Amino acid sequence: MTVIYPSPIFGPVHSRRLGVSLGINLLPADGKVCTFDCIYCECGFNADYRPKQPLPTREEVRSALEARLRDMQQNGPTPDVLTFAGNGEPTAHPRFPEIIEDTLALRDKYFPNAKVSVLSNSTFIHRPAVFEALNKIDNNILKLDTVDEEYIRVLDRPTGHYSIREIIEGMKAFKGNCIIQTMFLKGSYKGQDMDNTSDKFVLPWLEAVKEIANAENKSAKSPAHHSKFTTKSLLFMKILVINPGSTSTKIAVYENETPLFVSNIKHSVEELSAFPEVIDQFEFRKNLVLQELENNKIPFSFDAIIGRGGLVKPIPGGVYEVN
Repeated sequence: MTVIYPSPIFGPVHSRRLGVSLGINLLPADGKVCTFDCIYCECGFNADYRPKQPLPTREEVRSALEARLRDMQQNGPTPDVLTFAGNGEPTAHPRFPEIIEDTLALRDKYFPNAKVSVLSNSTFIHRPAVFEALNKIDNNILKLDTVDEEYIRVLDRPTGHYSIREIIEGMKAFKGNCIIQTMFLKGSYKGQDMDNTSDKFVLPWLEAVKEIANAENKSAKSPAHHSKFTTKSLLFMKILVINPGSTSTKIAVYENETPLFVSNIKHSVEELSAFPEVIDQFEFRKNLVLQELENNKIPFSFDAIIGRGGLVKPIPGGVYEVN
């Protein structure tokens, strides 16, 4: 299904990676403007959605964003992130650097704990003003689907000049202040195999990622300084862990291997005696877990939920996917 987003503000949406995300669309509301024409784009192909409306002005973006943030401050929800995305490439807007300045100021005024993110295809990072603006935000998320330029021209279909080497050099210039976003996929397009999950594609991509990460390490002033950009950080997994015990339900929320929240919900003998069988406690414990998350303002938006044990017959140890 093709999605054309409202402009200049949409959402908030619940992002698995970013949380409660308020969208900022710097492209027209009636079509798509992008330097890529990806075969997997949710906004469709460029030729099918040529906009007739103009780009929103800097003033229109600032006014609409402030109005929405003021409303969210009064009525909720609290945003975790303000995300530049929408109907194409946000850095293509001629006033992108100034809009970033406005957004950071409004974020600081209304929701200082929220982060600012930009989802970019990396095609304009060579422009000094765009580079400087991206260096100021919290999540500078840049696309690098593979390092095979021929494959890129079939998958992402850049509409102008595109050089993998220039893109990698541009990413290295951020010295670690960027997050690589990659679309790994399987399938075919117009009879051509588009699987980029094999070693042929992944191993050279990993080498490029290491090269980008090492750009900061080489500029470090001391051996104790390490890049926050590592291959582990490339995949953001928000995980809910549930460990039901006989008189308690322990839960934790992780981002990758980092614990964000830990809680031990205790159950009295009186509470549990109301249930004839252990399985009868399901709704009771589930509601307590959901309430604990809500009380701590943790949106129920996870990439994985992991539990321990269960009412099953003896089976070999390990991790099982529940289907």
